[in-house]
Amino acid sequence: MKFTSMDYKYQLEHDEVFQTSLRPRSDINTRFICLTTDGVLTIKAGYAWDGVSGPIRDTEHNHHAGLCHDALYQLMRMGMMSKSLWKEADNEFAKLCLLYGTHKVWVNIYIAGLKIANGKYANPKERKKIYVIKSIH
Repeated sequence: MKFTSMDYKYQLEHDEVFQTSLRPRSDINTRFICLTTDGVLTIKAGYAWDGVSGPIRDTEHNHHAGLCHDALYQLMRMGMMSKSLWKEADNEFAKLCLLYGTHKVWVNIYIAGLKIANGKYANPKERKKIYVIKSIH
């Protein structure tokens, strides 16, 4: 048996689709996340995420942005996209916050926090630990 510890707050009930500026060389398809070469990010029903990070609280204005950002960072942690794209993912977060009505002052605060983190959570070394338990069969 293999599993990870779950630290998630939310789980999608239906697919969410975002147009992003990130353009992988080939389509990326995982169980819960797809990113096409034309930048369409589909996050599938069942995907779990922890919302926005740090001292920022989740609101209707930043919820979509947090979902998109977490999925993009996850693709980087999985090694399916270069970690060097973390700034682009952060820019997607800011664009979505603005689109959903987050005041620009708050977006600037969010971005300042993301700059301090410096893409740390896009690093493959930050993947959740996978626990393995031997089966008796």
